[in-house]
Amino acid sequence: MADNKGVMILIETIDGKLTNIAQELLGAGRKLANDLTEELSALVVGSGVANIAGEAIAFGADKVYIVDAPLLKDYRTDAYVSVVDKVVKQANPRILLMGQTTIGRDLAPRAACRMATGAILDCIALEIEASTKQLLMTKPVYGGNARAIYTMETLPQVATVRAKAMTALARTAPAKGRLLLLMPDWTPPLSKPMSCRKLSRKQRVLNWKMHR
Repeated sequence: MADNKGVMILIETIDGKLTNIAQELLGAGRKLANDLTEELSALVVGSGVANIAGEAIAFGADKVYIVDAPLLKDYRTDAYVSVVDKVVKQANPRILLMGQTTIGRDLAPRAACRMATGAILDCIALEIEASTKQLLMTKPVYGGNARAIYTMETLPQVATVRAKAMTALARTAPAKGRLLLLMPDWTPPLSKPMSCRKLSRKQRVLNWKMHR
């Protein structure tokens, strides 16, 4: 993709509210966007989630993309991959961040593959290299005994971030930003909903094999 600009955060919600990791990602994304002198956008996918836009803006986003449809109420791999792929190709961000959650671990590599790029999972630090504008992604390796810094030549640069590795910004009020409500004009492929909390490692592996 050409002319990629800005940072995009995939927002996860619980009971109609931003999760802690979503707030932390917005804080990290705000710093990266400032370093790039570009915009921070948020992507919210689900059903009945339009009210989340104001909260995402209050925690640092300049722009919020809302994809709201009943069939997106529960996380389904194929449907969410399709949505993320289409929105990212429209918004064209330089960086796409997700939480290192059940959803993020499942979605990030699949969406990255669809977009012909890569994904670095479980990052604990993010930094912009000033000369190249590349994202430097730090993650634990060798069982946590060392740290490695990764870069990516392809765009968007996709990463998941470990919970509590970043710091959320204080909520601002009143908050100003732009809302883009996107109504799906396609029918994403449907797979069975995946629990975000109760999958064992064995079940996650089986789920991955089922959707290859």
